[in-house]
Amino acid sequence: MLKVHFIQHVAFEGPGTILSWAKKNQYQSTTSILLNGDKLPDASEFDLLVIMGGPMSANDDNKYSWLGMEKKLVSDCLELGKPMIGICLGAQVIANVLGSKVYRAQEKEIGWWPIEAAPDIEQSKLASHLPKELQVFHWHGETFDLPVGAKLLASTPTCPNQAFEFGGHVLGIQFHMEVTPVEVNLMWDNCKSDLGVGRYQQHPPEFFGSPELFENVRIVMEKTLDNLAQLSSVST
Repeated sequence: MLKVHFIQHVAFEGPGTILSWAKKNQYQSTTSILLNGDKLPDASEFDLLVIMGGPMSANDDNKYSWLGMEKKLVSDCLELGKPMIGICLGAQVIANVLGSKVYRAQEKEIGWWPIEAAPDIEQSKLASHLPKELQVFHWHGETFDLPVGAKLLASTPTCPNQAFEFGGHVLGIQFHMEVTPVEVNLMWDNCKSDLGVGRYQQHPPEFFGSPELFENVRIVMEKTLDNLAQLSSVST
């Protein structure tokens, strides 16, 4: 049975449809909520690592003692060739471990905005199914340089490095394809102070989207997860 471990930085940014995917496939799942003081497992204790988002920065090592331990776990997974996906802050943490800078983006992206797939997306081992353009949910104010050796998967005008693949077994995704209306509401409830005036900032009720938007990203997310799951040596 495939073992999936979720790293949540805060309780209100949960796995959403990723957890539903794991349950549907009868995979075993465990979770560490780091801001609650939960411990991280050893890399040998799971087959797929999923790192969620959060309002903090990947540069906040001095502020959050657990961040260094999280980065050590990511490093261990990279060394072992273990399948891994990071979403928003999770992607920034992976990029940072791979030696890239994480810094404030030119503009915040909050709400439903389209990403454009890389011209050679069909060469990706994990994301060749990504459509040329896809409306996805964003909530971030920082971005990262593309790690050395990584393949760029998607971009937006204000944030060129939206998604990357590394080593054929690691994905970093700046945006959120795991969201349901519940997750969007929780982000709004806990992070509404992030909102201001900007070209890429929506406000309620606009960024709560439509059923079609949520369904479109769920389909792409599940295919992406299926690809990662197939990399495991464990029979599923």
